Amino acid sequence: MTDLNTFGGHCTFVYGMNNLGQLVGQSTTVDDATSLPFLWQNSHLAPLPTVGGTYGYAVSISDVGEIAGITSALGDQALLATSWTGGHAKNLGTLPGNSCSLTDAINIRGQIVGGSGFDDAAFFPACTDLVEHAVLWQNGQILDLNTFVPPGSDLTLNEAVFINDSGEIAGFGTLPNGNRHAFLLVPCQEYEDGCELANPNFDPKTKHSSPASLGTANRLRGRFSRPYRRFGAVQPPTN
Repeated sequence: MTDLNTFGGHCTFVYGMNNLGQLVGQSTTVDDATSLPFLWQNSHLAPLPTVGGTYGYAVSISDVGEIAGITSALGDQALLATSWTGGHAKNLGTLPGNSCSLTDAINIRGQIVGGSGFDDAAFFPACTDLVEHAVLWQNGQILDLNTFVPPGSDLTLNEAVFINDSGEIAGFGTLPNGNRHAFLLVPCQEYEDGCELANPNFDPKTKHSSPASLGTANRLRGRFSRPYRRFGAVQPPTN
């Protein structure tokens, strides 16, 4: 057994591990004043930089050493999705209109999933978003995964919590009555039945695209790798 130690505080938590034995998580500082994200490798616990604030944690590390997590911005008012490559922190940003975001997983391709928009105002005053949307970060872009919800569905995809090396994404969403369902997004080819394209002009209220946006959707097909098949929601069992 190996004790990973702390940054001077009382607690250390591990949230992710890759096949190289590298670990990521968070550890408290002296007097438990705050928690910082860390990378543990070669028997050494090293802090990861934030995007300006004094708090953060790392949740996932790929087999090429890229890390995903969340850190606070300058002034500790907001929490922002963060990635680390070569020890350098990058603010992944939010969907338009949101103040805060988070990551849950990263794969070997550097694709990161999580959520944009949530309420954590008790600890981070800027995080007052009312509805969280599941998102994918790829090639410097952020994509609202609700783009792939087919017309006629009332499910809002709130958070993407897993992505494997094949690009399959799993997470959870909410129906208008408050019930939560799991969802799965599977990469597909554009000619497959039920294959939806990423569309930046997608209207989340009507779940339809404006006619003027169709050309943009074709350009996004390459930017976001393969499009995704319509999600499948887990239905509650019947008695």
